Amino acid sequence: MTYSRPGRISYVANDGATPGTLNHNQPAVLGGQPGIAIKQRYAGSSVLSLAARNLIAVDEKCVLLQSGVVEITYTDSTAVGTALYIKSAPTVASGARTYAVSATNDGTTVPFGVVVENPASGRGVPTGKVRVNLSLRDTETNA
Repeated sequence: MTYSRPGRISYVANDGATPGTLNHNQPAVLGGQPGIAIKQRYAGSSVLSLAARNLIAVDEKCVLLQSGVVEITYTDSTAVGTALYIKSAPTVASGARTYAVSATNDGTTVPFGVVVENPASGRGVPTGKVRVNLSLRDTETNA
C-alpha cells in the first residue's frame, strides 16, 4: 500500500477526453484538475490479472484525490520544497494514459504539488519515490 495522508477528494469519471484507461493510484488530470486517480469500482472475479484490476476504464467513476500528502514514483533528484507540475496532456501507450510529472513548468503543465519528503529526508521514503503535498500546489517554490 502506498503511503498517503488524504485530504479533499472529488468524485469524477474517467471522461475519455483522451482515449485510454487510467492506472489506479497514479497522477492524473481529470476535468482540468490534477490529483491522484483512485479506482472505486470492484473489477469482478472474472478479471484475474492484478494489472487489469488496477485500470480505471473510460467513463468509469473514480475518486480524484486533490489535497493531502501522497507518495509517487519520481526518479529525478528532487530537493524538499521543489514544486512539481503535471502535463495536462497525457501520453497514451498500450491503451493506457500516463501523465508525466516534472519539476519544470514549460507551459504545457499545471501545478501538481510540492515535495515534502524524499529518500534523503530520513522519513522512510523509498528510493525512486517522493512524498508530495498536493495542498501546496499553488505555492511557487522553484527559482
